[in-house]
Amino acid sequence: MRQWIAILCVIGLLLYIGLVMERHQPALRPDTPLAGLSRAMNEAGGHLNAVTVILSVPITDTTLPYRLKGVLAERIKPAALVHQPDPALVTRDGLYYLEMRWRLTDEALRHWPEWYGVLTSALQAEGIMEPAHVQLEGLAAAPRTDLLGLIHRALDSLDAENRQPWAQGPSASVAAKTAALPTGPHAVNVQVAARQLDQQVRLFVAWPAMTGDY
Repeated sequence: MRQWIAILCVIGLLLYIGLVMERHQPALRPDTPLAGLSRAMNEAGGHLNAVTVILSVPITDTTLPYRLKGVLAERIKPAALVHQPDPALVTRDGLYYLEMRWRLTDEALRHWPEWYGVLTSALQAEGIMEPAHVQLEGLAAAPRTDLLGLIHRALDSLDAENRQPWAQGPSASVAAKTAALPTGPHAVNVQVAARQLDQQVRLFVAWPAMTGDY
């Protein structure tokens, strides 16, 4: 009888620990759904050297950028974003926009999924569901390589479909759709681009799509 009581106590304790751990899990874990970006970079042989996070959304509350700045300063410690631009209020065509751009390098690269989660949670708390774009940048030692072949290998790691290739001169890119990454505002939700340098290839892996030149 005592043995059964002991077993039940152990089971109850394990259930309690599991419940506590579940309650203390972050509400959002973007490092899990966006892990495919790093996987694609690795598959192409790229060494990650920068992550860019870009946000531009229309807003009506002009105090939101200041509140967001405070939340980020409180939740991202130490003040690792001290050299990153603050969330900004921008006016275009009579409309207000919240805009920000992080470019993370060196030691900050280890923390980008965590910080992206903090940003996304803070935005959602303000009712903004549109996600910030993420773009990974790296270098691969691949002189005179088949750029489209390299890109397709990266996309193969995501089981990407509906691929839309483009190539011209030393540059190439492919936009595609994959279930390995969250859906976005476009028909595609991943884009991999490459540019041939002298003895290396500059690689970009973006969700949901590239922003700017490469």
